[in-house]
Amino acid sequence: MKHLFKYSRPYLLHCFVYCVLMCSCADKEIINSKELPDDIHSLENLLENDPLEVDQKMAVYYELSKKHRTDHLELADSYTDKLISLSEQVKSKYFLARGHYMKGMIGKEKGNYQQAVNHYIISSDLFDKLNDELWNADALNNIGDIFYNIQGYDLALPYLQKASTIY
Repeated sequence: MKHLFKYSRPYLLHCFVYCVLMCSCADKEIINSKELPDDIHSLENLLENDPLEVDQKMAVYYELSKKHRTDHLELADSYTDKLISLSEQVKSKYFLARGHYMKGMIGKEKGNYQQAVNHYIISSDLFDKLNDELWNADALNNIGDIFYNIQGYDLALPYLQKASTIY
């Protein structure tokens, strides 16, 4: 039994150190967005009634823009503008990239394809700097999809090819 304890102790220490390192490397912005309530009313109450840290406020703006995008484009657009403005002030590439991605989605749904492409390009560049390949590929794919849908096939192809190499 003593022999078993001798080997498990370094293993436990290794596991503890690994857990501490993983927690310290976790993206605080991602953690905060997972801790938010799911419903719109509760999210809006957070903005009105709770003193939020900046990263939490950006996470709430992002969640509200996502939730309003299907039914209230103007409201989603307003929350996205607030997200982009705040993320520029505090230099949060994480939320800035997601804000521009959301503006691309909103622009596409409004039929403003030039605006959508511009925002997707900005988000793609930011996702690339963040080494977030999946979001980058999605942004590039969305650009290609817009060009494809407006019959700009020659413009669509490079974006779709680049997205497929990243995927």
